[in-house]
Amino acid sequence: MPETEYQFGDCTYIEVLEKEIPLEHWYPPNCNERPRIEYCMEIDSLALVYGSACGKKFLATFTPSERHGKLSVNPGESDKIFYELVLSNKIPGLNITLLDPLDSVVDVNIEPPGRSSLYFRVLVSNGEAYHVKAYRILEEDNMEPLVLAYLRDNNIDFSPRLMGFIEFSGYFTHILMEKFEGDPVVSHFVREALRTLETHSISIPKISGKIGSLVGKLHCIMLKCNYEWCSPQPVTEDDLSRWVFRIDWRLEHMKKHPDSHVREIAMRLSDHFNELNILSKYNLPSIKMRTHGDPHLYQFVAKDNGELMLVDYEGEPDRLPAIQSEKEPPIRDLAVIYRSLHYIAVVSYSIQKGLEIKKASSSLPDIMYSWIDKVYNSMLEQYEIQTRNCLQRDNYSSQALMFWSIERATYEFFYESIYNTGLESIPLSWLERSLDIIDKEEY
Repeated sequence: MPETEYQFGDCTYIEVLEKEIPLEHWYPPNCNERPRIEYCMEIDSLALVYGSACGKKFLATFTPSERHGKLSVNPGESDKIFYELVLSNKIPGLNITLLDPLDSVVDVNIEPPGRSSLYFRVLVSNGEAYHVKAYRILEEDNMEPLVLAYLRDNNIDFSPRLMGFIEFSGYFTHILMEKFEGDPVVSHFVREALRTLETHSISIPKISGKIGSLVGKLHCIMLKCNYEWCSPQPVTEDDLSRWVFRIDWRLEHMKKHPDSHVREIAMRLSDHFNELNILSKYNLPSIKMRTHGDPHLYQFVAKDNGELMLVDYEGEPDRLPAIQSEKEPPIRDLAVIYRSLHYIAVVSYSIQKGLEIKKASSSLPDIMYSWIDKVYNSMLEQYEIQTRNCLQRDNYSSQALMFWSIERATYEFFYESIYNTGLESIPLSWLERSLDIIDKEEY
């Protein structure tokens, strides 16, 4: 943190900030603590607030605006004055590193926010446009800027090109990326899932193979990374114990859930702790490495030329008890995609039948589980082709996939619950189905 600590009084409209700040963008979810402001300052019309709440650090920048005769605030990054101040090094403690020259900013547009980030489209004087991602919750082990810098150095064209980053008090606070346009590929999968339901014949999206191939390319290039934060290492017994502990830790919390059905599933899974240990051992022999971390199908974007991009390398938000910097085997990324197909199947069934998500989750027909497996296998086929010279087949066995799909589903249940999405029945139904498979010893 900067040497000078500022108090509330150093921001003349701090009381307005406390009342008007959209808390969901910069505050830990479900946090009711009053923030501890550790650093607050004003430069021109920009206010910068650094503090903590519920064990999380946050950074927020604001500019004042008048609305209906009352003072309110906007994110500082939505005003070109923020970029002028940062580029001229006029904000103490906020340091920018540019990998390419950046002309003066002439216009800024706010884009739809993420769970822990805000996004902005920035137009500069030479006519080029950039995407700026502002991390509202600051993580010491945020790997995204490092991964994007490594991919840039290797001239990878399937990820956003990193143009620069901003740091504050040892945290990455912003990244600047070359603008990219495209549509989420998830619509392809919803369309084919609906067609499967309507025709009772499995329909596989043509784009599936491209996704498997792209993830394979990413894993092969990351396997060559030899920095401490990314270098591949053999998976050990200690790793297995730590990964099983993730599941156990989440199950202990689920046992305290007010819904008796949640508690029942958590207790049943705990009773199968030995089977979970057995499944975990299918990660041996294998390697752990720097993976994408959260490549669900909304992270894949189809550009106008038909090529795919994989975005958002920040990893899973709120992934307790794991940490962002932890290396994992490649199968973990494949399990995320596998689980994403289940979400699409449930949502598509909900749309087709006009059902609530909870009902659709518990009554998903068998053909949709077959659809999930066949679509995944079509991806895996191209993934295997792409990685045959850099990975061994044992690195993505069906048993290892089952272990990681259970681990991912326990994470998803916590995520959906924390953010009140109304989708927690989807991972819960997967855990229940996994229990049936374990009971029948069909894994």
